Amino acid sequence: AFAPGEYVSVAGVKVYENPTTSSTTYLTDAAKLASAINSNTTLQNLGISAVASNESVADVYSPSSAVSVSVNDGNSARTATFTVDLKFYLGDGSVNFNVNLGTIDISDGASSGDTSVTYNVADLDTLVNRINTAASAVDAPITAVNDNGKLKLVTKNGETIALEAKVSASGTLNANDQVTINFDRLIEFSSDVTTKKVDMTGFDTNATQYAAAAKAGKIDIAGLDSFTVEYSGVSDSPTTPAAGNKGLAFQIDSGQAASLQNLYTIDVSTNSGAEKALLIISKAVQKVDKVRSEIGATMNNLQAIYDAQKVAMDNTNEAENVIRNVDFSKEMSTFTTMQIRMQSGVAMLAQANTLPQLVLQLLR
Repeated sequence: AFAPGEYVSVAGVKVYENPTTSSTTYLTDAAKLASAINSNTTLQNLGISAVASNESVADVYSPSSAVSVSVNDGNSARTATFTVDLKFYLGDGSVNFNVNLGTIDISDGASSGDTSVTYNVADLDTLVNRINTAASAVDAPITAVNDNGKLKLVTKNGETIALEAKVSASGTLNANDQVTINFDRLIEFSSDVTTKKVDMTGFDTNATQYAAAAKAGKIDIAGLDSFTVEYSGVSDSPTTPAAGNKGLAFQIDSGQAASLQNLYTIDVSTNSGAEKALLIISKAVQKVDKVRSEIGATMNNLQAIYDAQKVAMDNTNEAENVIRNVDFSKEMSTFTTMQIRMQSGVAMLAQANTLPQLVLQLLR
């Protein structure tokens, strides 16, 4: 929950914030936070994205381990029925659906110690089928699976899974009739939760009782380069969290840089692990693409500089050739022409000098 003034900031960008002027506390989960990160243009340009996942694997299931009944054996004959219904809430609770877990019938005779209890609770395969059918009817993004005798719940986008148990009683009830819902058979609990059973007592005064449990999703935030995560009020220190007050439970303290992740340390056999591994691989591919584009841009720049210098060099050489190099064929042609003209002139002068000599000879 985000109280007024609380926020989450990634790489200096506030992706989720409840303004200090607000008077309302807002609910969020891993799916909403991931969506806020992935839709932020600034973070997209920085190559930062997030993947949210939520996978709940409960303890080994059996009808008798999921629900148990303790009745107050009386000395008067009576019959009673306890009906157990489960209601699943996803994300902020706007998507929800009901699933019947089953009934427990009590038959108590007139004598002490002759009470019999009959369990009509769904086996695991039946429960899985009921969950998937109900979820499909309302287009809820959750899938149930029988995982080696355990109830496995997986949400599509990492939405929080909240489970409410409703026990309704009918017939003749005695004081201290009690139904125990073992939520650890229905939903996964973290290791620091010690209370996994919810006792529903007082059916002699209130014929309907409720209890609930929830499993929050995980979010993995990844980027091409180092970035910081900051937050206020939504999470205690990951090293010394206050009991029952873990908020979003980030693995790093506010203001710290995200840590490097090694693929070899990730269990890809789980849905969340596989999602995390795919996110790391996608960022590695993006990093390679980024480096390749930078190298390509540098190469293009160098090629452009080379081409410009090559053109300049060719122009310079051409100009130098015009200045320095002689057109030998043209010059030889001009030389020959001039030489012929000179020889013709010399011949004419010789002829001209000859004519006066002939005249003088006649005069003699």
